[in-house]
Amino acid sequence: MAALIAKGLRKAFSDTQVIKDLALELQSGEVLALIGRSGSGKSTLLRLLALLERADGGDAWLGQEQYLSEGIPTSAPFRFRRRIGFVFQDHNLLPNFTVLENCTLGPIRSNHIEKREAEGDAETILKALGVADKLRDYPSSLSGGEAQRVAIARALLMRPQVLLLDEVTSALDPESIEAVIASILKIKSLSKTDNLSILVVTHILRFAESFATRIAVLDDGRIIESLPANCFAAEAHSSVARSFIERDLRGWTDSK
Repeated sequence: MAALIAKGLRKAFSDTQVIKDLALELQSGEVLALIGRSGSGKSTLLRLLALLERADGGDAWLGQEQYLSEGIPTSAPFRFRRRIGFVFQDHNLLPNFTVLENCTLGPIRSNHIEKREAEGDAETILKALGVADKLRDYPSSLSGGEAQRVAIARALLMRPQVLLLDEVTSALDPESIEAVIASILKIKSLSKTDNLSILVVTHILRFAESFATRIAVLDDGRIIESLPANCFAAEAHSSVARSFIERDLRGWTDSK
């Protein structure tokens, strides 16, 4: 069963068409990695799916419920945003709140979960992601990798159906990237019972191959190729995909 479907999605900025009649399907429990060159529309696509940016056209469904019709939300956007977790490239933690407060604010205020329950859930997830010792710390004291893992925990605690990750390894050192990969692998095991679906944008093929079920290629506003992750390097044929594979073979790392 599909967790998220988009058809005919379009978005332009001034005269530049960034997303062009894009079709995408994310299955329940799937981890889909989306790769593409800088400027190919990856982050814009995530923002459209999360209703953080207004689409110019297209339809989208969360499970069986349509939430975009001809680019317009079918109901109040906050209804759907609760079901779509979003982790930003620069994590966007609230600087004046502790790690625990960052993680419990949404569940308490938006999902009306009791404070004690929200804090218990937060401690469990933060421990699983290896940052439980940072509960009382503020974001300014965290490393980049720690901040991203806290941001992932915060999104998970809203109990979404779909989790969108936008270049979560950007500007991280190799050790931090490994920690984030380990966190995503842990998420998969934590979420086995509720079939959480994950869509992650990246331009590091090795990162995508580490945890994804499937890898898709975005180019010029459209998905041009999609293959199981375990055979992507051998079977991908588009010029964009081959350029990523060749970089990976040369030991290319994230230098964005």
